Amino acid sequence: MHLSLIFLVFFFSSLSQAGLEKLSVTKLDLDYTAPVGSGSFERLGVGMGLENGPYSFQITRTEEALEIVTPFADLTWTKPLKVVYDLKALSVRGLSAAVGAKVHSFEGQAVALTSGQGDEYQAQDWRGTCEGVASGPLHQRLFEDCRKKLSLSARRIDVPEDFILSRILSRLPLPATRDTAIPARNLTLTVGEGRFALELYLKLVFTAALRVKGDLSYEDDYRTLVLRVDEVRVGELQITGLFLRTLQELTRGADVKVTPPFVRIGLGKLYEHQ
Repeated sequence: MHLSLIFLVFFFSSLSQAGLEKLSVTKLDLDYTAPVGSGSFERLGVGMGLENGPYSFQITRTEEALEIVTPFADLTWTKPLKVVYDLKALSVRGLSAAVGAKVHSFEGQAVALTSGQGDEYQAQDWRGTCEGVASGPLHQRLFEDCRKKLSLSARRIDVPEDFILSRILSRLPLPATRDTAIPARNLTLTVGEGRFALELYLKLVFTAALRVKGDLSYEDDYRTLVLRVDEVRVGELQITGLFLRTLQELTRGADVKVTPPFVRIGLGKLYEHQ
């Protein structure tokens, strides 16, 4: 679950915490290596729409802000989210998104990011939608609408060797992988009224389906994601208890706290500003 949510939460939180209440963008490409980057997009809407482009833009990281220069306006994100500000690199291809209405949607050909700690994450051919009628600030509406109804998929996701899922699988009685990293393919995540179902295919010595089912909620004013894990399977092997015990052992003192069957994921860092 944590594997797939990292992209979804990062993307939505970045938009909402930037102070945007409604945004749409079409075919955005970006190449950023701190502290500078450039990109282009076909269309942008922030309360009002622009004529079809393409338009180019540049982004620069300064001491306390991200400066974005476009042909029609210069934007400053003062004291941006620390998780965004600290990025070492970000590459985006073919991103189209619309958030703030009754349906929030996003899709892209590829995204790759290198965190401030040097961890590398990638996703290919990813898309998702959330639907609902929640009220309040944008980030609150996004979280509630995605709990109400979410559909997320990605053809492939790559995570660092020491990513928590990789570390858990290395402890399980499964064949070892040929590579140090574990790529995940054909990921799907659905949520309906808080009930979630995650499925992805892992390339071990053979390809195996990992399936996780449970319930999703929030605590601490949306700063903690709470998962009640009801079932975890690899292929036909039921590993729920072993999965939770191993997760509990590996995450002591981390942002992930496990008290079976509950897994609490701290999202506080997404709210920290530079």
